[in-house]
Amino acid sequence: MRYTSDLTDPKWQLIDYGFPKPGKQACPREDAFRELLKFLTVVLQRLL
Repeated sequence: MRYTSDLTDPKWQLIDYGFPKPGKQACPREDAFRELLKFLTVVLQRLL
């Protein structure tokens, strides 16, 4: 399901470089930065 707050692929590519890449020896991430950013966007929109 898509929401109006979801980032499109072109918009995500503009900001993706700013997030750290996973290390080779680090544990795999449970959540992608894109999902975390989507969550924060929804929360902030509801607060404002």
